[in-house]
Order: sequence, then structure tokens, then C-alpha cells
Amino acid sequence: MNPPEHPSTAPAEAPRGPLASGLGAAPQENPEAQALRLIASIDEILAQETIWLRAGDCVKAAAASGRVAPLIARLGELAAAHPAAVATVGFRIGALFAGRRENLSTLNQLRVHLNAERARLAEARGRVQNIMPTYARRAPAAQRTSLNTAA
Repeated sequence: MNPPEHPSTAPAEAPRGPLASGLGAAPQENPEAQALRLIASIDEILAQETIWLRAGDCVKAAAASGRVAPLIARLGELAAAHPAAVATVGFRIGALFAGRRENLSTLNQLRVHLNAERARLAEARGRVQNIMPTYARRAPAAQRTSLNTAA
């Protein structure tokens, strides 16, 4: 019986999922099918980006943008090598551009909103810093009168 391998020495397992084949195509896959697969992967990632942008999670949306960049680069390489094959799926590429424009518009609206909020908070902080010295001084001792001696 062999001892179990340490995780760092175990051979790397191939990734699974819609992007499992990485950026390369299967040997039997024609350029049009490869373009469709890349477009489907890009579409899925852009849909996730849309969800995260609408939820206001810019970190996850940026991560999605980072994941989609190599796929777009590979689609560009494929278009350069096989322009006719990619041209047949051009209508799908147009839809991706429209979705990307919508995401950029949402991101711009979010940026404007966050900048306005940041300006509002900076203004409030300035007001607090102006008023704070007044409240930081010790209040004068209250004079005892007949009204407050009963307490």
C-alpha cells in the first residue's frame, strides 16, 4: 500500500466546467465551433459581471472583466486566422458588445453615485471638524439655583 501523496506533489488535475479546455480548442473542433464556444464563455462571464454590477459588487465585477480578457484576445486571434469562420457568428459578437456597453453604463452610474457619496461624507467630516472644538471645551459649571437644589 502506497502512502498518500502530499497535495503539493500530486499531479495537477485538469480544470472542469465551461472553460475547462482553457483557451485552446479541441483538435477536431472547427474554427466556427471554437468561436461559438468562446462567445458562449464570454457571454456567461458578462452575465455574471452584470449581476455583480447591479448588486454593487465592483470587486467581483472587476474579477469577471479580468477573466474575460484572455477569451476576447483568443477570439481576436481566431478572427485573424479564420476571418470567414468568425464572420458567420458576428451577430453574436454584436450582442456581446451591446451587453458590455450596458455594463459600462451601469459601472459609470455606480461610479458617479459613489463619488457623490464620497463628496457628501467629506463635507460632513469638514463640518464636524469645524464644530468639534466648540464641544471639546469644558462646559462651565452650572450655578446652583433654588430650582436645582431640590435634586
